[in-house]
Amino acid sequence: MLAAILVGMTVPTQAGLNSQLGKNLGEPYLASLASFSIGLLSVGVFTLINPTVWPSASRLAGIPWWMWTGGFFGALFVTSLVLLAPRLGATTMLSLVIAGQMLASLIFDHFGVLGFPQHPLSLLRFLGAVLVMGGVFLIQQF
Repeated sequence: MLAAILVGMTVPTQAGLNSQLGKNLGEPYLASLASFSIGLLSVGVFTLINPTVWPSASRLAGIPWWMWTGGFFGALFVTSLVLLAPRLGATTMLSLVIAGQMLASLIFDHFGVLGFPQHPLSLLRFLGAVLVMGGVFLIQQF
């Protein structure tokens, strides 16, 4: 749980850094491109220094096309944060992002899609999401 909290702390850091980079480059999309390029290099190094077994061509060919779209959603997320951070501020932006994540997570868990274990929507889970949304409202108002 602590690791998840620490990873969560990287989101506003990344958004702020990328937003500032976009301002200095004069183009927010270049900041996203730089972020993903540096990320690609970083993951490349991580892959090289860790034992990695590469899948066969037949195994790669057997993977459904939609499973490859995660990178698109990552690019959409990072680019959106670059564009939204200067307009909304870190707290409002991330509270809205968290609200969206909570909504999608409730749906994914309820139906057990995308490999998540099924956790049916209960009153308490719903109330927890409502409290998160209430927090978003309070953050935006004050």
